[in-house]
Amino acid sequence: LARAPAVTGARLRPGIDVVMEAVGFQERLRQASAVITGEGSFDGQSLHGKTAMGVADAAIEAGVPAAVLCGRSEIASEGVLVASLEARFGLERAMADTRAALEDLASEVAAAWPPSGA
Repeated sequence: LARAPAVTGARLRPGIDVVMEAVGFQERLRQASAVITGEGSFDGQSLHGKTAMGVADAAIEAGVPAAVLCGRSEIASEGVLVASLEARFGLERAMADTRAALEDLASEVAAAWPPSGA
């Protein structure tokens, strides 16, 4: 099975690349003034192939401001606004009232971001 790509002429690609291509992400990005993505836990693994950072990296490369809304954040990422439900509202509300807390966090970020001139 490990040789199947070579035998069939297929090639292995990161999942984020396949999904971005399927949804026409680069075309959408050219029309965007900002990009907001999300993840449950923004942590060390996020920097190594998870979707949220793949989206944010593409935005940064295109010069488009990027934000990650997440349940919990253990890290920061240069050039990316990271907004955490737990940091903003506390663990209890983040877990018990997630939907409403996420709506509130998204509204707050949208009202204050991206910064003027970004």
